[in-house]
Amino acid sequence: EPPAPDVFRSRFLLVAKFAAELPAHVVANAIAERHKYLREELDHLEQVANEDWDDPASRWLIEYGRTCLATSLKHLETHGDDLVSLAEPTTAEAAQ
Repeated sequence: EPPAPDVFRSRFLLVAKFAAELPAHVVANAIAERHKYLREELDHLEQVANEDWDDPASRWLIEYGRTCLATSLKHLETHGDDLVSLAEPTTAEAAQ
C-alpha cells in the first residue's frame, strides 16, 4: 500500500490562509513565531547532523529535514512582508 500524502497543518498556516482578514500585527507575530520555531528546529538538526550516524537512511532524512527547514526559513525571510501586507492595517497603521 502506498504511503499517505504528507499533511501540513499548523497555526502559522491557518494565519497565513486568512491573513487578509486578520490584523497586521497578528500576521507579523505569527511570522516571527514561525521564524523562531524553524530556526530552533534547524539548529537542532544541524547539531544532530554532527553525530556519527551508522545508518545512511537516517543521514539522508536529517539532510532532507535541514533542506526543508532552511527553504521554509528563507521563504519567510524573503516573502514574509508580502504576507503582512495582505493583512488588515491596524487603526494606527491606517491613519498614517
